[in-house]
Amino acid sequence: MYKKHFLPLFFILLVSRLANAQEIPKHNVYFGMDSYEITPSVQQLLDAVYSNLPNGTSLIVGITGKLDNTKPKSYSNDLGSKRAKAAYDYLLSKGISANEISMDVYDKKHKKVNQSDLAATELYDFELFVKKAPAKAKLTYWYKKLNQEYPKKPNCFIINPSNISNLTSYEGTVISIPRYAFIYETGEMAENEVNICFLEFYKKSDMVMADINTVENGNLLQTGGILHIAATCNNRKVILMPPTIITVKFPTKKFTAGMRLFEGKEIMDNVEWQKTDIPNTSTNQQYYTLKLEQTGWMNCASPLPAPNSGTLTVTVDSSYKQDVKLVLKDMNTIILGEYITPTTVKFHNLPLGQKAYLVSYCYRNEIPAYTCKEITISSASTEPLELQETTYKDLQAILNSLQN
Repeated sequence: MYKKHFLPLFFILLVSRLANAQEIPKHNVYFGMDSYEITPSVQQLLDAVYSNLPNGTSLIVGITGKLDNTKPKSYSNDLGSKRAKAAYDYLLSKGISANEISMDVYDKKHKKVNQSDLAATELYDFELFVKKAPAKAKLTYWYKKLNQEYPKKPNCFIINPSNISNLTSYEGTVISIPRYAFIYETGEMAENEVNICFLEFYKKSDMVMADINTVENGNLLQTGGILHIAATCNNRKVILMPPTIITVKFPTKKFTAGMRLFEGKEIMDNVEWQKTDIPNTSTNQQYYTLKLEQTGWMNCASPLPAPNSGTLTVTVDSSYKQDVKLVLKDMNTIILGEYITPTTVKFHNLPLGQKAYLVSYCYRNEIPAYTCKEITISSASTEPLELQETTYKDLQAILNSLQN
């Protein structure tokens, strides 16, 4: 019973295996009469044969051409050998590895023979066997902003617009809002519950992760805190009704004189700051107090004292896009470098003698990679950057260590 089905089953398996087998393709290269010159037409064919060959596959290049039948077979074999050698050398000159090419000789029964054993009375076929190596695994680099991958969670409150609201966030920001402060963009009063969300940035790590800088029109700022306020009512955006003023208190452990409001506008995924005439009004050195006439981005900051004449050039690998930032060690100041060339990033107007950290990151094969390098700012210096792989948790710990 079992013998009855064995042969048909074996036959089916054999046919299936043969059907799935793939023959190695063959392309012939034609030479002129009694010639082994690599003419432009031969070059074109050899170029096309190799460039179109998928990685990890093979092909045969047959060496053919017109022969003078009046001459002995030894002459024809010598000419065939020279033609094969010319094609072989041409492929090597194109940068193909010698490990990927072999020159083979076959008799009339297509049995491979050694070139040293050729008989003078027999005519042989010459072929090149080309095997294209599998493609090497490439590291894939790409640019992804960390604030898109790991956005900071906002503080959200629901307020009754008919009441005065005093809101205190997780990080200590205090916002005081008068009654009926909000209107729709079309001008109607927002009379139902208002949802207020704000993002706070006091730590350097949070600013770096959110791709926030502290530069205003080329001038460096030291920040006492950055805030973004957004409000909605009935799922529609609302704004402050002129001349409503809201009061914001930014907590601080290191009071700096001269703080004022810089308003921010989002341009090309970056926040650009603009100086205002609104100063800090606090007499309590535990807070900076600003009076705001609008929501959105706000930065409680002051310009760095002059002179700021240092420059820094950073060299990076152009294989991947990365943001390169300079974080001052003793101030809440973050500067985004400017790409001058694909491999060169420049920083200008830097405070001489200040210690700082060069910080850069990207994603490599879905794994974050970073560099964090401490430097001292000089009048003109150049620093190379090399990235190393990390995890998001470790990267966050590294950035947290930057806080002064």
